[in-house]
Amino acid sequence: MIGCDQSTIQRAESLHVSAKIKTYTEYATALEMKLHDLFAEDVTPDEIEILRMFRRAPASKHDEIMAILRLAREETDAEAQ
Repeated sequence: MIGCDQSTIQRAESLHVSAKIKTYTEYATALEMKLHDLFAEDVTPDEIEILRMFRRAPASKHDEIMAILRLAREETDAEAQ
């Protein structure tokens, strides 16, 4: 996806000191993520997918998407009580 050879990818994935920021930037772009999201340890694959879908959605739909997520959170909070 990013046009690098396997050894470059392996260095980046293992966080080797020789890995270049350009490689990580290309990763993030290919995955439609922000660079800092690549290094977030507490982000699940589902959260990444939600963020990716949100960013792809037209801005006119963002309020509707947020309303659905808030509703889901409220239902979860109510079940926990």
